[in-house]
Amino acid sequence: MKKLFLTAIAALLLSFSGFAQNTMVYQNAQGKFIDASGDLITGTITFYYDNGNVESTYDIIDGVKCGDITVFYANGKVKEKGSFNQGIKTGEWISY
Repeated sequence: MKKLFLTAIAALLLSFSGFAQNTMVYQNAQGKFIDASGDLITGTITFYYDNGNVESTYDIIDGVKCGDITVFYANGKVKEKGSFNQGIKTGEWISY
């Protein structure tokens, strides 16, 4: 039990958080996207800048990035385009 508790604390301390569809999304110590209850996310999540513009949108399967992605600058212009396969960058990535 103590080990599980320490793992949970470490995951929270090492987590990345962002807003996605008005729900808090976290990235656990293994780099997988989870919701506030710790469940792996499957679906599309969108991260926003403080100014309300879209920062990026990811397709997630079992907590892992999959598919095409476009990342934007805070001013709304495209910053980067590419693809993920099971959480790993694949194919051509274009930066602007």
